[in-house]
Amino acid sequence: MKTLKVILFSSALFIVFNSCQKIEACLEVNKTSVKVGEEITFTSCSENADAFSWFGVSGPSLTTVAGGTSCDDFWTVTFETTGTAIISIKADKIERGKKCSDSEYKVLKSDETTVTITVTE
Repeated sequence: MKTLKVILFSSALFIVFNSCQKIEACLEVNKTSVKVGEEITFTSCSENADAFSWFGVSGPSLTTVAGGTSCDDFWTVTFETTGTAIISIKADKIERGKKCSDSEYKVLKSDETTVTITVTE
């Protein structure tokens, strides 16, 4: 009986500890204004994240140069036209035992943030 209590208590502590970890999306960029065709790199400074979703919310068309997958903490792109681009990162905490490279996983918590970039000729 004592062993069962220890196991239950340990399990409860594990659940409480993991549920208390706050996910905070953070996005750093090496510049806020670029020219059409110029590379720009976005880097995650998110806390407690296991996986990422990168996307352009609105603005000019873009092309991925490097990164930008669920396992990458960076995304390098070029923009094809002028305008104002809003780039977003969603940082996810995924279920224990899964990796960002797994084809399916359950997202336990997530947070999202954006940055605005001006694209000129």
